[in-house]
Amino acid sequence: MNERTYLQESIRAVKMAQEFPSHAEYWDGYRCGLRRAQFGAGCGTDADHQRWLGMADSIYEIEAAFGRGYRDGLAV
Repeated sequence: MNERTYLQESIRAVKMAQEFPSHAEYWDGYRCGLRRAQFGAGCGTDADHQRWLGMADSIYEIEAAFGRGYRDGLAV
C-alpha cells in the first residue's frame, strides 16, 4: 500500500465511523488494520495482530466487527 492510499482510506474510515456510529467498531478495526498494513510490526505486537485477527470470529458482535474491520484494512 502506498502512502496516498493509506491516507485516503484512513480519512474514509473516520468519515464512515462518524456517519454510521453503529458501525464504528468496524471502522476502528479497519483503521488499525490499515496502520498494520502500512507500518508493519511497528503498529502493535505480533500477539496483538493475532488477537485482532481472531476477533473476527468472536461471539461478541463488537469484537467481531472490530476483527472484520482489522482483517479488511489489512487487505487494502
